[in-house]
Amino acid sequence: MLADACPAVYNRIPMRTRSLLGIATVLLLYGVPSDARPQDGGTVTITTVDATLEARSVEIREVSNEPTLYYQEASGEKKSLHCADVVEIGLAPLAARPAPGPDDVQIVLRTGDILTGTLGEAGDDAIRLKSSSLGETAVPFNHIDHVRFLAQRTAWPKELSRVDKDTIITGSGDRRGGTIKSISRGEIAYYNAIRRKDDKISTSEACIVQFVPFPPDPPGAPATLYSTFQLTDGSFLQGTVKKFGEGMLAFRDLYDKERSVSSSAVSAIFFKNGRVIFLSDLPPARVQENANYIRGDAPLPSDLAYPFQRDANAGDGGKLTLRGQSFRKGIGTHAASELTWSLDAGFTKFQALVGIDDYALRLSGLDVAGNVSFTVLGDGKVLSQKKGVTSKDAPFAISANIAGCKELTLRVDFGEDRSGQCDFADWALARLIR
Repeated sequence: MLADACPAVYNRIPMRTRSLLGIATVLLLYGVPSDARPQDGGTVTITTVDATLEARSVEIREVSNEPTLYYQEASGEKKSLHCADVVEIGLAPLAARPAPGPDDVQIVLRTGDILTGTLGEAGDDAIRLKSSSLGETAVPFNHIDHVRFLAQRTAWPKELSRVDKDTIITGSGDRRGGTIKSISRGEIAYYNAIRRKDDKISTSEACIVQFVPFPPDPPGAPATLYSTFQLTDGSFLQGTVKKFGEGMLAFRDLYDKERSVSSSAVSAIFFKNGRVIFLSDLPPARVQENANYIRGDAPLPSDLAYPFQRDANAGDGGKLTLRGQSFRKGIGTHAASELTWSLDAGFTKFQALVGIDDYALRLSGLDVAGNVSFTVLGDGKVLSQKKGVTSKDAPFAISANIAGCKELTLRVDFGEDRSGQCDFADWALARLIR
C-alpha cells in the first residue's frame, strides 16, 4: 500500500483528507456576448429525438424544476422544447489545435470529466492548468484519475490497470511508481518508491500519469436529467444546467458546486438520462477487434491495431468525419470489430449514421478508400445491415428496432474488396432511444 511504501512526509493521505477543493478554484472568464449565439455568425443546431433544427439563438431556463429550451427560428418565431427530448445543442466548432507541446495535457477526473489545457506552475496538492475555455484552473489531486500528455497520444495505453501507488508511464512504456509531488510546466516531481528518494522526470518523456484512487469515492452521475458540456478547447464537464443565456452557462457540477463559464466557450451541450443515450457514453460489455485481414494463429508484433474510439476516429484519434461532415458523438472503429452493449429495459430504437471516416482518404491518398459492411444485431440476430460501404458513399442512416433486446452488437467486417486496407468505419451519432 502507498502508506507503507513511502515515508510519512511523502504520503498524501493527510492532505487528501482535508476539505475537498472544487474542481476549479479559479476561473478567469473572458468577455462574453449578450446572448447564446453561435460564435461564427452561423446558426445554432438543435438535435432532438425526431429532427434536427436550426435556430438563431437559444436559452435554457428552469420551469417548475424542469429545464426547458427556448429558441428562435430563422424566421424569428420563438418556440420551446423540454430538454429531455433534446439530444444536442451545437453552438460553436472546436478550436483548431496546433501541434501539441510537452506541457499540453488532458486531465481525466475520477468523475469522467476531462479538462484540456497547458500545465502551469507547481501547485499545492493540485495541478495548475491554463485552459482557453476555463482560464487558470487548479485541479486537486484528489479528483484526478490520470493525466494524458497530448504529444504522446500514439503511445497511450488502450486500457489502464488499477494501481496501488502513483504511476508515471513514459512514452517508451517504462513505469515509475511512487508519490506525485507536483506536475508543472516542464517537470514532474515525485517520490521514487524504488530508489526511496525524490526524483524528477521531464514532461517531454511522460505519456500518462496515474493517481492512486483514494476515498472518498467520486460522486456519481445524477439519476435525473443532466448534461455534458463540451467546451471549445475539447474539455468535457458534467452537471445540471441551471441557466444558459445572457452570455453565461451556469450549472451545478457532480461535486454539487455551482459553476459558471462564458457561453462563448461552450461548443455543445448534450443531455443525458433523457429519451436519448449516446453509445459513446456507455462502456461496451464485450469487445472483439482484429484489424488484420490475414491473421496468424497467434498475435504478432507486426499486427495492425486500431482500437475503437469514443467520439473520435480509430485512425489518429481526430474528429469523426464523413464526407467532410464532422460529428461530436459516435464510435470510431476499424474492420473487423464487434462491440456489444448490455441493454436496460425501455430502449426501443437504435440509430446512427455510418460511413468510412475521411482519415482513410488522408492515409491512403486514393480517390476511394475502405470497403466495409455494417451490421446491427440484437441478441445475436441481424436487425439491420449495410454492405459494400466505401469513402465515396455519403453517410448512411441505419436504424433498428431493439425493443425487448438485452444486448446490442455493432459489427464492422471487411467488405467486398477483402483487403482490410483503410477500413476506418464510423458509427456517427450512435444512440439509443427510449
